[in-house]
Amino acid sequence: MQNLYQQPNVPRMLPDTDVRLPSFALPCDQETTRPPNAFILYRRAKQPGILTRHQGITNNEVSKEIGRMWHEEPAEIRMKFQKMADAAKQEHMKKYPEYRYRPRRPQESKRRIQPR
Repeated sequence: MQNLYQQPNVPRMLPDTDVRLPSFALPCDQETTRPPNAFILYRRAKQPGILTRHQGITNNEVSKEIGRMWHEEPAEIRMKFQKMADAAKQEHMKKYPEYRYRPRRPQESKRRIQPR
């Protein structure tokens, strides 16, 4: 399989799709991003079409619509995006073998419930 991340200045597209992959080549002062899951790849593929058809739609409404679409997709389509996510994960593992997901703890100020 070809390395999907070889050329840093070329838009990274998944083969045979119009889905752009995320940039894992971040400046050294930033943390490595997580590889995209199947739904994230699906959302990236569908969002431009939603925005074109429904101009002025909010991001919240876009997310709801794409979530509804994802649940209505046949298993074959969902499996296609799962395979793409698996490929992206494998490439991420090759590029960052020491990477481990470490969720951030919320800051104390954000954990407190503040009156509005």
